[in-house]
Amino acid sequence: FDLEEEALDLAVEDAETFPFMGEKRLVVAKNPSFLTAEKKKDKTEHNLGSLEEYIAQPAPYSVFVLLAPYEKLDERKKLTKLLKKHAQMVEAKELNGRETADFIAGLAKSEGKLIEREAAEELVILCNASLSAIAQEVKKLSTYIGDRDSIALEDVKKLVARGLEQNIFELINKVVNRKRT
Repeated sequence: FDLEEEALDLAVEDAETFPFMGEKRLVVAKNPSFLTAEKKKDKTEHNLGSLEEYIAQPAPYSVFVLLAPYEKLDERKKLTKLLKKHAQMVEAKELNGRETADFIAGLAKSEGKLIEREAAEELVILCNASLSAIAQEVKKLSTYIGDRDSIALEDVKKLVARGLEQNIFELINKVVNRKRT
């Protein structure tokens, strides 16, 4: 649910509805501007009472996720206090270079392999820093190297497909340097 377009009541009602196909229901509501101090002209009116009631007695068969892409939440608001007290809050931010390297090393380790620093750096470039793509490529590389302990730069260059961006940069470099192959 995009809470800039739809009412909060719809999301809460969906969370309270018993799941039809599985044992759990996942409800994701994004842009809850009512949790911030920012004054926005919302297209819809939100009944915050319905969410407060849901927080007090959440449905055991539902997972309700509020995606709040804001710098910070307004700690003075009753609803924010309720969420901090009763909900699990997770901050999702982009990884820096060191954290990305640790993530890749952890993926390789989970496959029983090591990865060279240069190979990890090249992997980040070729996958445009997409963590899901990196995870898939590490699995593929681990399978490819077989009994070897370490994923090398040559393995990454050989196996990981170049994205459109890398191909364009390579083409431009060849044109500028007047190379045909």
